[in-house]
Amino acid sequence: MHNTYYFLNALTKDLNPKIKGFILADCFSQNKNELILHFTKENKDIYLLANLNREFNVFSINLNFKKAKSNYTSFFKQSIGQRCTGIVQVPFDRSFYLSFKDSSKLLFKLHGHKANVLYFKKSETAEQLFNPKFEEDLLFELQELQKARPEILEIIDSQNELLDSNKLLGKEAKNWLISKFDDGKNLEEKKEIFYDFIQSLENWESHFYLNGLELTPWYTKNSLVYNSPIEASNALFDALNYHYFYTIRKQDALKELEKNKKKLTLYVQKASSELHKLVYESNFRQRADVVMANLHRLTQSEQEYTLDNFYDNSTFVFKYKRTEKPQLIAQKWYSKAKNVHKQIEKLSQTIENKKEKLQSVSDNMDMLLAISTPKELNNYLKTEEKAILKEQICPFKQVFFEGFEILIGRNSKNNDELVKFGHKNDLWLHAKDVSGSHVLIRVNQKIVPKTIIAFAASLAAYYSKRKTDTICPVTYTELKYVRKKKGFLPGQVAVEREKVIFATPISISEAPLIQE
Repeated sequence: MHNTYYFLNALTKDLNPKIKGFILADCFSQNKNELILHFTKENKDIYLLANLNREFNVFSINLNFKKAKSNYTSFFKQSIGQRCTGIVQVPFDRSFYLSFKDSSKLLFKLHGHKANVLYFKKSETAEQLFNPKFEEDLLFELQELQKARPEILEIIDSQNELLDSNKLLGKEAKNWLISKFDDGKNLEEKKEIFYDFIQSLENWESHFYLNGLELTPWYTKNSLVYNSPIEASNALFDALNYHYFYTIRKQDALKELEKNKKKLTLYVQKASSELHKLVYESNFRQRADVVMANLHRLTQSEQEYTLDNFYDNSTFVFKYKRTEKPQLIAQKWYSKAKNVHKQIEKLSQTIENKKEKLQSVSDNMDMLLAISTPKELNNYLKTEEKAILKEQICPFKQVFFEGFEILIGRNSKNNDELVKFGHKNDLWLHAKDVSGSHVLIRVNQKIVPKTIIAFAASLAAYYSKRKTDTICPVTYTELKYVRKKKGFLPGQVAVEREKVIFATPISISEAPLIQE
């Protein structure tokens, strides 16, 4: 109930005499959602820390605070040096404001995920915001917050009507009341319990119970008890910060590492399968030797022969067109055999690199699980987050086909990154005359077979507006002829010396190896 009118009313009553007459010496932020106000008077200091996180709005009041030497942003400079004349709780709203001698005000509007701090000078509308993202707050008038006390209705016909008659109660309070409304009580008895509870909230000045991550006016066996709202708010501030900035961050970090671990494991499995195919199924040299050994049998009158593979005692069917010469086909197979050897070497090295990364991720998971304090977590994230948590295995969709790496942009911005990422000799592909993903074939000084270009073109066709077409024209050229000109929109490029190939769109799931 810390973010209800009733607790804020108690907190501002307790805080008002402690900062009234103090001068605002500083107002700054060191974190995105936290505002710190430093008040001083006769060598006495008070720091008000307001956390306006989306998940929670909570305050801490301290006598000491160590401001960072850098990496902070100053706010509401107009109020610096002004004497605070008091804190005013907005009636029956989750808002209060600090008033200053020059008639200016700093309004803390604690409306959940839209919490903000607004500066008012003399006009009724705000002149400056802590969080400028909520532009609508600039049109906000202070008087709009004024609300009437919830009425005590004479006619209430059900328990739900009774609970809904007070809009200031939070979900936790309503659930607690329901637990007190057992089946043996009639509606009049429930009314008595309800209105006694509301009256106790309006006079809530002591007996604050911290239950987990919530402050309540009721006690449980696990409650931590505080007799002042400032003490209770400070304890809640520490508990929530520990939970969200340690527990949640640690969980998110572990989740990211687990995600990377799964991706790397899948990659190694699929890459190993592809490597096995290259080693044991790409027997171009053997077949070429068999064809050359059987040239005396291969006549122009027949175009299909069953040949004996004398390497492993198997057979295979050799087909060729009447216009083709068997020895030229064998020569092409010998060339392919040389490329396969290079592909095997490259893929083997890639698998080893991924295995090393996989081990590194596992080591970091063990290290993260052993961390037990927020300070240790912060130190870990500072040193490892950029290298491990934020490292993408590949920022693009990635496919391996016959030993060639093919990269596919995920969106317009990612397409621009892909163009910058590639080498000038890489082949760039894009569905012609429609929007779609950029596709790159990593060349690495190898001759790209037409089968690879055709496969990449099919992917470019699928990841475009032509994905449902039967046949799609796809433009391709070397990346050095693709340029990003000044003023171009994300993903827009100028292309020269392009060629066109027609392809049937296929999805990435049809690729033999993919890492997303």
